[in-house]
Amino acid sequence: MSIKEKVLQVSDQLFAQEGYKNVPMSTISSVSKVSIGSIYHAFKGGKEEIAHAILENYFNDLISSFNQLLNQDIIDLSLDECVKKLIQLFTELNSRYQSSPELQKIVKNQKTRDLAQNIRQEIISKFALFLRLKIPNLTMSEANWKSRICYVLCDSIFDEWESSHEEQLLKEMEVVVINYLKCEGKS
Repeated sequence: MSIKEKVLQVSDQLFAQEGYKNVPMSTISSVSKVSIGSIYHAFKGGKEEIAHAILENYFNDLISSFNQLLNQDIIDLSLDECVKKLIQLFTELNSRYQSSPELQKIVKNQKTRDLAQNIRQEIISKFALFLRLKIPNLTMSEANWKSRICYVLCDSIFDEWESSHEEQLLKEMEVVVINYLKCEGKS
């Protein structure tokens, strides 16, 4: 494991446990067993650059996993099964990148905001195309709106789930999303 990977892994765990603001570079150095000088050599921007790198990895894994899921033969699955797989994907990623929910709220630099916005748009667009395949009577405009609303709905439920990890929330989200997607009429 490279110094960067080690620092990112340890930092993600520490940020998730202690909170980003409560973790000094000295703790990252101590737990990762990497000197502060080596950390600053790898991450010249310090803790903020580390946080950005964690988020960048999270967003890249998110879009990669999402694309991989859509590229599989899920067109043969029911809408219910597809929604379950998508929720499972997001749950697994949020478990792997434990500090990403907090970091997304704290790290406010333009590069991170742009990256998050681009990923969000890509997911919404691709999910809308997927919906058109699964629900052929939807117009592209309706599919886009349904996709946006599902994204916002899931995002807000995941915010709550991240603090409680109550499985019931995920089951409720699954039911609400599936029912919403199946409802006829305009979004």
